[in-house]
Amino acid sequence: MSNVCILKCDTYDQHQVDKTISELFERFGGIGAFVKPGCKVLLKPNLIAKKLPETMAVTHPAVVRAVAKLALDAGGVVTIADSPGGIYKENYLNKIYEAAGLKKLAEEMPVRLNYDTGYQDITADINGKKRKFSIINPVIENDIIINLPKLKTHVMANYTGAVKNLFGTVPGLTKAEYHYKYPKKEEFFSMITDLCAYIKPMFSVMDGICMMEGDGPSNGTPKKADLLIGSPDPFALDEIALQLIGFHREEVLTAKIAWESGYTTQEEIVMLGQSLKESVVPDVKKPNIQSTTFEKRIPGFLNRRINAFLNPAPKIIQERCILCGNCTTICPAKVLKKQSGRIVLMDHKKCIKCYCCHEMCPKDAIYIRKLPKFLR
Repeated sequence: MSNVCILKCDTYDQHQVDKTISELFERFGGIGAFVKPGCKVLLKPNLIAKKLPETMAVTHPAVVRAVAKLALDAGGVVTIADSPGGIYKENYLNKIYEAAGLKKLAEEMPVRLNYDTGYQDITADINGKKRKFSIINPVIENDIIINLPKLKTHVMANYTGAVKNLFGTVPGLTKAEYHYKYPKKEEFFSMITDLCAYIKPMFSVMDGICMMEGDGPSNGTPKKADLLIGSPDPFALDEIALQLIGFHREEVLTAKIAWESGYTTQEEIVMLGQSLKESVVPDVKKPNIQSTTFEKRIPGFLNRRINAFLNPAPKIIQERCILCGNCTTICPAKVLKKQSGRIVLMDHKKCIKCYCCHEMCPKDAIYIRKLPKFLR
């Protein structure tokens, strides 16, 4: 049986966020049910890239601060860590912490920002499968993990929440290697789902006070949702969050695979706090940029040609491009290159349509054609 709690919170005012998150934990027996004195606690926010909190691409620092305060009050030793997209290096992490408002937080509270860029390779038997993962050191070295995802849409996954946030436990550009290793979406998101099952966060608090809709996870549009959602079960949390924003489980492979793998079932979720009905966020815009597949409908060479047309390769809007090189660094297939002062897609056929370049572009200079409306 999994419990999920929804509480209304319509502002990032620190006092109100502190009060609401304290109440959220009280619905589960208080922070002391999870954090014991001397316990090493890792807070894992969504720090996708160098983004300011007002973009709603990252977990808001008010939410991180509120959970950190509770953990400290319970006697925990608190570290904040994530492995964003791009190069997993100290100077890059420093810029991301500063942009996300976490350097200021660490100056005002006795919490540690992680700058250890080491990782460990592990092998685990998960749900009958042998999986190999590279996991950043702070995840391995801390006693418990509190997962702090952001409620967002996602051009590849349709939705990113508690489960997919744990992909940030994989170091830097290794994430791009995973995209290349698992080019089929079903394989990739099965890996993500199993990774979450391996990490097993002790608790998840989703920042849904202001979410991101449209072409998320980094270039979408902020939308008020006025919610904080918490659960010890990240799979159950995502199952409920999808219903709140009007997404069906079949549209989100992490949720679909979790359901089929037995990680969660609706019948075993008990709601606390507000009801689903009174918490629904109306008219959430889904990503316009979506990949699709006709693998089960059209065989052979026609399938490959149709999918190549419907899942187009990215195009560079050169007048917006600042030649930062993020896209060339993150590209799993290594088909984006700097050439003659421009970013160029060298081989359309080798592009695996993961759209990591779109996700990591700081200037929204990566364009991907929208699907026809009848296919969205």
